[in-house]
Amino acid sequence: MKVLELKDNPSSRDYAIRQSTLDALKTENSQLLAKLKELQKTLENNHTTQVETIDGTDDTAIDVIPIQSFTNLENENKQLLEQIAEKEKRISRLKEVWKTKAQEYREAVYSLLGYRFDFLENGRVRLTSMYSEQDDQSFVFTSDENDCGTMQLVGGNSEFIKSLDHLIKFWVVERSSIPCFLSSLTVKLFENTTSGPVGRDMDMSICSTANQVE
Repeated sequence: MKVLELKDNPSSRDYAIRQSTLDALKTENSQLLAKLKELQKTLENNHTTQVETIDGTDDTAIDVIPIQSFTNLENENKQLLEQIAEKEKRISRLKEVWKTKAQEYREAVYSLLGYRFDFLENGRVRLTSMYSEQDDQSFVFTSDENDCGTMQLVGGNSEFIKSLDHLIKFWVVERSSIPCFLSSLTVKLFENTTSGPVGRDMDMSICSTANQVE
């Protein structure tokens, strides 16, 4: 099953910017740390540089590289790694929630409207009726930026396609109503099915609340 996700949304853009910044800082810090460690190792091998104080006495050797700068970089790199790990956990949780909600949505649409829908590449949507005689018989809808769409029947034989001419002409060509076409198609497929799947049982009782007057 594919997880639905909008390619361009505020959350994704914000995450991409933050992730890019963190990656850049992480790379920069890693390179600086590598250079600092290399210099530190070189100094240790060549002995610590000695400096002489103004009064002529030998002072304690000092490192060319400030230890605090080295420590700060290590701490900053650690914090960045922790932030990245936390964001990855958050994104993972959001994906799980979205996956669950998307499945609930698909099941609700299938149960109430009689169509299973799948999002394909390039903005295409495939609808498959629960009353289709063949499992691979479906409709693929495509819409462009000018709100001009196309409808393609996939998996249907020539006889089935011919049987839809009237519905397509009446609802799609003359009235430009895809919802009405799909509704009419559902009724037609149901009537043609001798043993179609039974929809979900619905409680049709009407509940009312009467105002009580004391």
